Amino acid sequence: MEDSNNWIDEAFRSVQHQKQPRLNADLFLKIEQRINNESTKVLLMPIWKVAVASAVILAINLVILKDVIHIKQNRVVKEYQLGTNYNFYANE
Repeated sequence: MEDSNNWIDEAFRSVQHQKQPRLNADLFLKIEQRINNESTKVLLMPIWKVAVASAVILAINLVILKDVIHIKQNRVVKEYQLGTNYNFYANE
């Protein structure tokens, strides 16, 4: 506990003789003027870029949907084959 108190006292002594910073009285006004003077740039994207991006996303979704449907159909067929290949109650 004594080490932590010594550390605090040492840190306090290191900043004790420093001067308080002085701010320019007009600093806040300068900051406000700079913010107000900066114009906001609006970037317009051509409609053809939006159309191409939409078409690419749609194509990717269609390919994935086709693959998912194909996998589901194969799973059903495999389950059906598994059930019909092991007929334990056949009268043969």
